[in-house]
Amino acid sequence: MVDAEQRSQDLGLRTGTRHRGARLVAALAAVGALVGCGPSAATGAQGASAPAVSSPSLSVEQPVAGTQWLTDGAAAEEYRTTVAQIERPLPKGRAYPPGLPVDFVPAPGEGVLEAGAARNQAWYTWLCAWEHEYLTATDSGDEARAAQAAAMAEWWAAGPFYTKVVSDPDRGWVTNVVEPLRAGDSSGVRADYQQTCSSFPTVGATA
Repeated sequence: MVDAEQRSQDLGLRTGTRHRGARLVAALAAVGALVGCGPSAATGAQGASAPAVSSPSLSVEQPVAGTQWLTDGAAAEEYRTTVAQIERPLPKGRAYPPGLPVDFVPAPGEGVLEAGAARNQAWYTWLCAWEHEYLTATDSGDEARAAQAAAMAEWWAAGPFYTKVVSDPDRGWVTNVVEPLRAGDSSGVRADYQQTCSSFPTVGATA
């Protein structure tokens, strides 16, 4: 289980430099991993109730020597490259935003952005799209659609980003999101989605 201090470090937000680190979102899906596990950052809405949890706090760190920082151009390229490399599609009718959010890279003098942040943005956009798909399907009683979305969540848990990048040593996201999902309980997915996914929207597909 990842505690609040570890999650704050993973977020990569540092007082003073306030950089959005390569791990800016590395713990965000793991936030759902922490649903019901002490100070996690997830809340439930409809369906089965989820435990009340708290948001991760910021930590104060010094930049790590040798860290690579992203420019606007490098961040855009990292995002495009990652989108192209993700092996599984988005849900039908959805597409990645054509670029990163406005001001994703801090202006000169306002902070720095660690390499990997744009990669994370793409991966969590994918996860959040499938969490939304699962919740929409379960709420409407579409079992086939829900099963497809659940399979995508299973793929994420075994996939390269979660297993090699996300800091979740106790696999709390699997315990608190995927395992309930396997039992037909959407509360973990719902809590993870509501807490995590406002920063990772998709757009309507044009083709």
